[in-house]
Amino acid sequence: MVIRVNFYAVSAVEDSLIQFAVIVSRMNGKWVFCRHRDRETYEVPGGHREYEKNPGGCAALQEEEADGIKGHFIETPMEAAERELKEETGATRYEIEQVCAYSVCRDDGEETFGLLAFAELYEVGELHSEIAEIRLFDMIPENLTYPEIQPKLQERVEKYRSARAKKDRMKVIITDLDRTLLRTDKTLSDYTAGVLADCQKRGMKVVFATARPVRTVARYLEQVACDAVIYHNGAFAEVAGKRVGEPHLISIAEVRELLGRLRVERPNRKLSVEIADTLYANFDVKEFWSYTGAVESDFTDLPERDADKILIEVRSSKECEELDGMLWDEVYGETADGKLYLVMNRKATKFGAVQDLAEYWGIPAEDMIAFGDDVNDIGMLKGCGIGVSVANGLEEVREASDLIAETNDEDGVAVFLENFYSREA
Repeated sequence: MVIRVNFYAVSAVEDSLIQFAVIVSRMNGKWVFCRHRDRETYEVPGGHREYEKNPGGCAALQEEEADGIKGHFIETPMEAAERELKEETGATRYEIEQVCAYSVCRDDGEETFGLLAFAELYEVGELHSEIAEIRLFDMIPENLTYPEIQPKLQERVEKYRSARAKKDRMKVIITDLDRTLLRTDKTLSDYTAGVLADCQKRGMKVVFATARPVRTVARYLEQVACDAVIYHNGAFAEVAGKRVGEPHLISIAEVRELLGRLRVERPNRKLSVEIADTLYANFDVKEFWSYTGAVESDFTDLPERDADKILIEVRSSKECEELDGMLWDEVYGETADGKLYLVMNRKATKFGAVQDLAEYWGIPAEDMIAFGDDVNDIGMLKGCGIGVSVANGLEEVREASDLIAETNDEDGVAVFLENFYSREA
């Protein structure tokens, strides 16, 4: 049976769906594992949330079905985590905190949700449960009860602990815009703008890293006085309106050749190209981008200037593979929103532009925290000191991140920053 483990912000999962609590724990610098008295394998502390059978005719607000009996939970996920920790380790003095929600997906389509927590144990007493022993390990043991699940939970906790340890080193905040910092309606809330301004007052720099062109970012710069902006997925970056590093563009001759070929081989496809902050397109671009206009073009009248990127409508993964085969060595392609295929200079990546800013400011990428939601953000999430996915990010983005914030519509970036850098955090 194939098992997949996904991670989410706790707020992104309905409370009634969270059935389990699992607590990855450490004591005396080692990892804590339990052995059930009926097994020879090891596992981290954890178990089901306790529930109570519903009285006849009484509708439950939170329901769990076990052995055909419906009931309602009588403890929160964190209460369950604390109870299980004490029952299965004998912990008497400890610190515990929630990390995230997770789910286990099986190939039959079943998906179950749990809470993942981390605990530091200082004192333990006698065991009064089904656990025969607890053992301390330098590394995760090989003989695990759930070998397809537990290593992934441990890895997530290790990322969480590493990020928490590095948080005070962060000097630069880098954030994607669409579906990350911006709400779905393309607005940037006053709350978010205020939190970013507070971070700047504390000495942190703020950078927008977006696939957007210059003209469509200007409105947000009226709300947030960014220290730098990365445009067109990293084709170039600007500090105070001046470019940093070399721009990574696409030869206009190659642009004309590719668009000419596509017009012949895919005559009904929507095509566009960005050149010098102007969009040239063979269709009404409001279908894709309500916030910008375009010059209608058949691409025979393009200016003699190199392009920032080419945008091609796609309708299947097979089409993307076919387009991959049309590209040349100096460019690469990637999908966006599942409906566009972007062609860019091979050196034009968000993390590449981050590295340009790192050199310009003398601040290593390791001292930067990055936020994103889509495939084009993964490089900077992995390359910066801390990478954070919003809860609405793609599965592969959440997997690549160190931490997970709430959704963009919940002002996830701002909420994360405010909590992460609060006095209590």
